[in-house]
Amino acid sequence: FLVEIGVRFAAFDVKRDCCRDAWFVFDAGLCASMVVDTWLLPVTLLMLAVEGDGGGGVRSVAILKTLKILRLLRMARMARLLSAVPEMMVIIRAMFIAMRTVALTLTLLLIVVYVFGIVLTQVCRGTKLQDTYFGNLFSSMHSLLIAGAFPDQNDILRAVAEENFFFWLVLMFFLMLGTVTIMNMMV
Repeated sequence: FLVEIGVRFAAFDVKRDCCRDAWFVFDAGLCASMVVDTWLLPVTLLMLAVEGDGGGGVRSVAILKTLKILRLLRMARMARLLSAVPEMMVIIRAMFIAMRTVALTLTLLLIVVYVFGIVLTQVCRGTKLQDTYFGNLFSSMHSLLIAGAFPDQNDILRAVAEENFFFWLVLMFFLMLGTVTIMNMMV
């Protein structure tokens, strides 16, 4: 990014004009925050920890770590990319228009999975299937969703579910949004 800013700065005939270009100023600010976060902040924290009284210096500059949140501003560069590619904006607008249909489709899918999860949890009591797939309502719904909607993601979904429920929710949200939205747009 630093090289990009340098090349863009060198492209200005009158160097003062770079301050009038809003995108250049924005990108330069992001690049400066990245330099501070990547190079200056760790060195400063290291120096303060060495000079401090038993590590107290690090606590006194803990507020500087909040500057790392500024890295999220890099996502704002996506707006620039989207405005440069009008076809991408058409696709994103279509996704937002189709969002109601996608939400209704996902709701119907979850209702069907819920009903059949209850049925299979009750029917499979005392069988080998109960231990493997249908032990409780959540595991029944999980098994049905994987087998019915995402059969190729079986291994990763089970591994993520065993690791952390929040990670599983994020992955399921991505899979639902990605596959169902794209599928509805293609059909």
